[in-house]
Amino acid sequence: MTLLIITIVVVIVLSALFSGAEAALLSFPRSRILGLKHSHTRRDKRLVKIYDDLPQAITTIVVLNNLSNIAGSLFVGSLAASVLNSTGIGILSALLTFSLIVFSEVIPKTFGEYHAQTLVPRVSLATRWATILLFPISWVLTSIAKLFTRGAKPSLNTSEREIRLLALKGRREGVIEEDEALMVQRIFRLNDITARDLMTPDERILFLPADTPLASIAEPLPQMVHSRILVTGDSFHDVIGIALKDDLLEGLVPASPHETVRDVVRPALFVESTVKADDLIRLFQEHRTHLAVVRSADDKTIGVVTLEDVIEEVFGDIKDETDRPHEH
Repeated sequence: MTLLIITIVVVIVLSALFSGAEAALLSFPRSRILGLKHSHTRRDKRLVKIYDDLPQAITTIVVLNNLSNIAGSLFVGSLAASVLNSTGIGILSALLTFSLIVFSEVIPKTFGEYHAQTLVPRVSLATRWATILLFPISWVLTSIAKLFTRGAKPSLNTSEREIRLLALKGRREGVIEEDEALMVQRIFRLNDITARDLMTPDERILFLPADTPLASIAEPLPQMVHSRILVTGDSFHDVIGIALKDDLLEGLVPASPHETVRDVVRPALFVESTVKADDLIRLFQEHRTHLAVVRSADDKTIGVVTLEDVIEEVFGDIKDETDRPHEH
């Protein structure tokens, strides 16, 4: 009877260890593994190797779990038959089944999931050795499993929605600040916002005809709040380029009567109204500029968008000493 009890306890404990290890390995944050790839400690290298072929490790643990359950149940059955009658065997079977479900599945898997970051490093050595020793068996089983998933792409471990939810969860738990969580939400909105949503519309744009003499703007120029001014040709929709306020001021000293705005014009960046905000950032970087002219489908100028407009979508309204109330 003593041997029967010891065997039952051993079966339950072994199964619990395997179940807990399986749940912990599956719950361990993949971001932690990415951070360990450049580590030189043995444990970290071991963890990286395990997660480089996680299906192999999981298959090994599942095999060990099933072997312990099957072999243990057979041994318990043979021992029970020698010391118990048919009624006792039936009761023992029911109790063993209940114990395996509760103490070898539900509790250890829940524990493993909640304590994955603590458990995985501790079981990594045993998991690695078990994977190596049982490689032939696990390789055959994973190869068979791959036959049923051939051509299928694994689902993404992390989605945009999960990252947003993690930011909100981190804010509620005090891990990150409220403004940091808000910035995470806003960053993901950049792919949903277009140049049309961000632009200053054409009726609010300051522009100068290219043939305007520099001398004629000497007085109003210092009071202009914009650092970049649109330069046009025959019409507003005929945008030649952009004039920097600093270039205009330099052109005034000394000012030639024949010099015009055209003499200081710089090339303009033109974008379609449907360009996404995250693509705008890339375009600003590539062209090394802070302003783009927004064009409609029929090639008309409908507004301008700046790098500051995009940045404000993430960080909120940014004002400097030249901004006026209610000014874009």
